[in-house]
Amino acid sequence: MGAGASRKPRPLSNPEDLIHGLQREMQLGEGKMRLAREHSRLGLSARGRSALCQVTRRMHLRRALAIGWIVVVGFALVAALVIEILFGPLSLIADAIRISTYRRELRAALARWESSGISDYSIDVSVFAPPLCTYDASLTVRDDEAVSATLWRYRSNPRVAAQGMESFWAEYCPTSRYTVSAMFRRAEQDLRSIDLAQESLRMSFDPQFGFIIQCEDRYLGSRGLLAPATGDRCPEYTFTNFVPMEPPPS
Repeated sequence: MGAGASRKPRPLSNPEDLIHGLQREMQLGEGKMRLAREHSRLGLSARGRSALCQVTRRMHLRRALAIGWIVVVGFALVAALVIEILFGPLSLIADAIRISTYRRELRAALARWESSGISDYSIDVSVFAPPLCTYDASLTVRDDEAVSATLWRYRSNPRVAAQGMESFWAEYCPTSRYTVSAMFRRAEQDLRSIDLAQESLRMSFDPQFGFIIQCEDRYLGSRGLLAPATGDRCPEYTFTNFVPMEPPPS
């Protein structure tokens, strides 16, 4: 037979070996073209051709499923991000968890304070409750009652301080609000009445004596971009330089 004569294709000794080999190559992205060439070059039986078609269909199905899952997950992430930006549900959940934690911490802090037996002490307080009560002062407390206060900075309206701050302070911002026991009562009330849709509370406690170190009530107005925060009320109280004192002689 001449050199130009067509050669007959070699019969497959084991079509399944070819199928498995091609499947491995297609997983590496290299077997698609070879699959088409071998399909036309080799004289496959009907069984062999059917097996090759099934391999091809399965691989296309897997690829389509993978792409579908990527699209679904991507869409879900984008939708969650949009919902968080517009309505802020994650911040609401975080604040709800935080409030539950504060309630437990408040009970433990109150127990530490009561077990200390301290009723005479001095403490510095920084009050930011605009528009009137924004000042820094030092309190002296005897028998759990504020007996004196030294105002050393009034931050809101200097004219008020110049026109007799003592009487103004006694009327609108009495020192009785800022003793340790009074702040515990305030914190309990805030934790009971907080509206998480509009407020966010921050609170911390002294690890040794339990008194409140910082308490801030942030008025959000609402959450998310569709209902932007107004921020018109954000009272904050900070307590430092706590010094227990000996009771006065009887």
